[in-house]
Amino acid sequence: MVYGIGRSFFAISAASLLAVGALSAQGAKESFKEALRHLYKNEDAQALTKLKEVLAESPDHEAAYELWKETDPPNRRYRIAQGGDDESIADYILSKAQIERKKRINDEAAITELVAVALTGDTGARQQADLTLASNHGEFAVPYLVSALGNADEEDAQLRAIMAVEAIGTVATPALIPLLGSDNKVLRQNVALCLMHLGDNRSLPYLQLLAESDKDAGVRAIAKKAVGKIGGAKVTGSLDLFVKQANGFLNGDPLLVRDDDASEVLWSFAGGKLVPHAVPAQPFGLEQGKAAAYGALGVDPTSRARPIALASPY
Repeated sequence: MVYGIGRSFFAISAASLLAVGALSAQGAKESFKEALRHLYKNEDAQALTKLKEVLAESPDHEAAYELWKETDPPNRRYRIAQGGDDESIADYILSKAQIERKKRINDEAAITELVAVALTGDTGARQQADLTLASNHGEFAVPYLVSALGNADEEDAQLRAIMAVEAIGTVATPALIPLLGSDNKVLRQNVALCLMHLGDNRSLPYLQLLAESDKDAGVRAIAKKAVGKIGGAKVTGSLDLFVKQANGFLNGDPLLVRDDDASEVLWSFAGGKLVPHAVPAQPFGLEQGKAAAYGALGVDPTSRARPIALASPY
């Protein structure tokens, strides 16, 4: 099956097309819209002609980023199955978009302002803030939601923070997982709820460990419910899940290693703060595999399976 850019690369709604005005020239904007129309009709040759017209206008990094930002998060893989010129154009636009995105993604002032709206604004304003956090900042918004997620005195803020995390999607999972080790039971409980709603397989062993050993019965109950939703009725113990996940990351299991969720940071939680640590994108899956292997080590240091799981990613 051949996937055109309009189906797996630029899945943009009619309303979003109006926002593509960031392209420097009106002609480029119109050419881009025409390309999408052709792609939706599987008219790849005509679409390629229009995309070349877009490139002729030399959109800058910011313009390319606006195109990236307006796409649906699940469709940001920028892949064209048939290769060739379409793929070259996709790679070109992606490379420009990523340069601009790196400049903006961890903008403290912008995130702080959006989180304030997400937690206190009216319904429409909150929804827009959630979408902007998701499209512009992704996982980097999670540290700014930690306080609300763990605030026992503000139930509305907890709920709104959970909704913001849901809007961010599964890219937030690696940032959420370290929070399960917090001393704050409200935070652990709400993070487990977030992970349950996200349904990300990568969180399964961590949730199972929480269900097995958390000191709070309420947290254990929510973690167990999350495990049932994500893993089904026949989930094994956390040690086995950690070892399987370590091996899965090593072997490229598509349920774990997903281009849409690739990142260039790992997260740790200490002193009440969630901190990003830079890591190259290429070994991101292996780094997650190491984290799972260390999880197995924490469950049972005497297990014979865990040293193999730990050594393999290294």
